[in-house]
Formats: sequence, structure tokens, C-alpha cells
Amino acid sequence: MHEIYHHEDDVCQIQVLPVECWDYCGQEIRALDEHDEKHRDPGGAGWTKMYSFREADPDLPNLEMTASRFRELLSPHAEQFEKITNPLSEYEAEMGIRAIGFGPSGSAGVFADLEDDKVKAIWCLSWSESERDLGILVVST
Repeated sequence: MHEIYHHEDDVCQIQVLPVECWDYCGQEIRALDEHDEKHRDPGGAGWTKMYSFREADPDLPNLEMTASRFRELLSPHAEQFEKITNPLSEYEAEMGIRAIGFGPSGSAGVFADLEDDKVKAIWCLSWSESERDLGILVVST
């Protein structure tokens, strides 16, 4: 079975966004850098406070993509995962949260979080250093 496991904290950490979100992304990167400096643990064991990304301005364009279109774009480049799991999979299923993803292995992929048939977010994940595995992240985005 072609499957992948991810930790729930990986979701949307590397997002694919419309180019109109460029300024928003720059602001978030600067805010994250400032937070990193301000809240770095003095002993070097991480940070003293977690950073929460600010929601993008709702007036920015959304992805306006269907699940079918996402599949159409990705399927020439990688196999669709039959199973995507994380520690919260059962809870997410109960809440109606669904995701589809494509990737060459269990260590890299491109995913779409769905609401009904609409893509709400596209995000990437990779624990691999293999050029073959990382290629899906370049080709598909």
C-alpha cells in the first residue's frame, strides 16, 4: 500500500500559496524571525513561547481549486497515497477533515486539505534527501 505518515504539526508548515500572498509571507517571515530572537531559550533548548502564524487576509485570493483538478495536476508526476495518517487521524475523520496527497515514497509528498470538493490548503512535506523524492516538490508546485 502506498502510504505516508506525518505528525499533525507538519500540516501546512510548508504551504503553496498564490503569488498575491507574497507580502503576507514576507511579513510572517519577519515576525517569525523576531519571535525566534525574542523567545529563544537561554539554555539553547528551543523557545520559551510558541509562534502562531497569523491567518492570511481573507481578501487575498484563495486557491479556487477542486480535488479533481489537484489530482489532474499531480497524477502525472507521482502516485496518489492510498493512506495518509497522523496521530489525530481518527479525530480528523470525525471532524470531516480530509486530505489527499501524492508522492514517490513515504517520506515526501504534496497534499491538499479538502472541504467538500474544494482545496482549502496545499502543503508539502519531506524528510528525504533523495533527489527523486524531492523532485515531486519542485515539479508539482
